[in-house]
Amino acid sequence: MLTDKSTFFSSISLSDKESMVLRSYALGMGDIAICKTLKLSRIQLNQIAQSLLYKFCVQNQYHLVKKAYRVGYLDRSNFILEDIKTKTLVQLKDGKNCYVVPRNNHHITVFKKPGGELTEEVVTFWTAVNRFRKEEPVYMQLKKDQGEVITHLHISDFFLLGLEKGVDVKTLPKETLFKHLYRVQKLSSKYYEFRSAHKQISNHFDYPDYIRINNFGDRKTGWKTYNPIKVKLSVTGKIQLE
Repeated sequence: MLTDKSTFFSSISLSDKESMVLRSYALGMGDIAICKTLKLSRIQLNQIAQSLLYKFCVQNQYHLVKKAYRVGYLDRSNFILEDIKTKTLVQLKDGKNCYVVPRNNHHITVFKKPGGELTEEVVTFWTAVNRFRKEEPVYMQLKKDQGEVITHLHISDFFLLGLEKGVDVKTLPKETLFKHLYRVQKLSSKYYEFRSAHKQISNHFDYPDYIRINNFGDRKTGWKTYNPIKVKLSVTGKIQLE
């Protein structure tokens, strides 16, 4: 465990791009903004982000930035709270210290149209908060003639990926289920990233450690190819269908 600045700098080195991505996270910038600013592809940004998590021995961006401050890699005087709020947050009520990050997604709903075509609804935190304040359903609700909701995806949700369609999950041994157990790592429109539940901190972007779904077909990165099944993981390690 890295505990001080001297130990940190003697144990790790960051590339220029890794340093710039880290500082972008500290400013509260989203993935799209970082890609445009640093001229990176989504895959390149994901690789850099995973490298940072691995090097800092943390599991998410929040703890990444927090640890970077703690070991002295970032200087808080360079990141003023009000500047960050101006760039990244929307105030919910005038005069109230209550903010939401509108660029972040609260969830994505995958649903089937009446004709059988799969599609999505991306709901940002801002939209979810507005729905809640207006006492509207936060999650999509469809009548029978409007289609069928397949599932809702949130960051850190658990899914079984790669099982044959129609298989009875309840009959499968625990070892098989855990082999196919993944957690949602990142979400954006038609770009769902999953990482093996056993390897949350990893630099690998290859199957089976990492799976990306970016279409609803049966191609290599298709929804139908991986047949996602949402599950819950109990405190005792039992996998249950949602």
